[in-house]
Amino acid sequence: LAADKLEDQEHCYRKLAELFPKELKYAVELGSILVQREKNKDAQKVLETVAAKGSAALPTTASRSVASAPPCSSSA
Repeated sequence: LAADKLEDQEHCYRKLAELFPKELKYAVELGSILVQREKNKDAQKVLETVAAKGSAALPTTASRSVASAPPCSSSA
């Protein structure tokens, strides 16, 4: 059940990030959910995009999410 909830959250935040690309909080939350779902390569892409866009309010949050992600393996 928890996996289903995370899957639903991933879908919702992915859509929010797509609809509101300037609202980086949605992309950061999507990255966090992807880390929880062990989709580390996807999380890395999302959070690197956030970092590249830059924001005084979000770098710490994005950095924590990236830092908590295990290293990506080539098999994932």
